[in-house]
Amino acid sequence: AIYSLPIQNAQAEPQKAALAQYKTVDDILGDLFEPISTEGYDEAVKSSENVVVLFYNSEGMNTPTEYIARAFSSIADKYDGNIRFFKFEDDSDPQLLYNNHQGLLDKFEIEGIPSYQLFKHGKKVFSNKGGPETIEKIAEYAKGADKNLKYLTALK
Repeated sequence: AIYSLPIQNAQAEPQKAALAQYKTVDDILGDLFEPISTEGYDEAVKSSENVVVLFYNSEGMNTPTEYIARAFSSIADKYDGNIRFFKFEDDSDPQLLYNNHQGLLDKFEIEGIPSYQLFKHGKKVFSNKGGPETIEKIAEYAKGADKNLKYLTALK
């Protein structure tokens, strides 16, 4: 389920206003994240030495899905050329969306949405579930994700 999280304090109001320019999660992720589907998943994770797959749901803003997209969009550019980024929208494959996304979760071995996986030479080396819970935590989450991407590119 997607839950809209309230802005916690007055300091977040300017951030909220700045973020309002985006209409969807896809607007935030931009062109750096290539869309994939169930059929293209296996090929995508083997398409480059370093791959990130972001699983998300585009329903609604002010959610952990929006915040994880913002975190990744803030750091992804510096890895362009070293990491290939893919996005998998959970409703892109209605066949998998049964029993509260259980088919999707089982097929891709993820625990929830939003989440991301890191692949090195086609092998999964890291999986993370969840996103930042508030606007204030986007920067902190981005810092952790950045550390994981550095780890990915350093692997041999």
